[in-house]
Amino acid sequence: MKKKSLIPSAVLFEDDARTSAGIIKSLNVLGIAVRALRDVIEFVPASEGLVLIGPHFKQAKRQIALVRAARPEALILKLLSKSNLATKVTQGEDAQVPLPISTADLRLRLPELIELHRNRRMPGIDLIDRVTGFYSFGFFKELLFVELKRARRFGLHLSLVMIDLDDSKDAPGSARHRDLMAEMSRSVRSSLRETDYPVQFNPSRALVLMPHTDLPGAVTVATRICERAGRADKMTLSVGASALRAGEQVSFAELVRRTQSSLERAQSAGGNRVEFFDAAEVK
Repeated sequence: MKKKSLIPSAVLFEDDARTSAGIIKSLNVLGIAVRALRDVIEFVPASEGLVLIGPHFKQAKRQIALVRAARPEALILKLLSKSNLATKVTQGEDAQVPLPISTADLRLRLPELIELHRNRRMPGIDLIDRVTGFYSFGFFKELLFVELKRARRFGLHLSLVMIDLDDSKDAPGSARHRDLMAEMSRSVRSSLRETDYPVQFNPSRALVLMPHTDLPGAVTVATRICERAGRADKMTLSVGASALRAGEQVSFAELVRRTQSSLERAQSAGGNRVEFFDAAEVK
């Protein structure tokens, strides 16, 4: 029996036909019927619980305001292209999602966005960090807790990786530091799998959450990140990794502490390396 979609139908506002076709195709695979529009409308039916604002839709601000006034319960996602990813956008949408996005990525992330929206509406809170394009920690921390809770409940593996630039003397927020973080993010993204979640932990450090991944698997990905950063961007990174062993009961704060400790050990050893926390050593 075909699984019923969490949201049976959606409406998409997008001026570019090619972009619109790609978005519709991904959503159709998930069983979501999409009505595509190029003009502003004043009323969105209740059946269309998901409202997507495309990156080329010129009247985005007006359309978001109309939907928010008439349908406050609707989930409004602003889709960002590479050209406008770093642009500050606060137009009343619930979250922002970078394009391109695969069907597999949507299948994993859309249910969490829906659940977060139902439990607590957060208008104006960015889903995406402006510099790296990673998920912002402020928005995504609830999902991190959910993934950890799920792993502990069902005895699943889960890993966490923390990444920092080596020898960066530029102050966080400066133009040079933003450029370095953007370069670092490209190496990280090209090294991850579709099931990994990159999250901007603070202005200088990034986290990668890896569900269903043991420590050797996390170290493999972390090593790939370091190697690609060195080849592509001529920079070095320090990376720390830790993992929740199947059946282990630890808090998210403890998992972050372990990962951060591993990162600091990599930095103390001269950087450009991966260090990991071996939970087997914990009595």
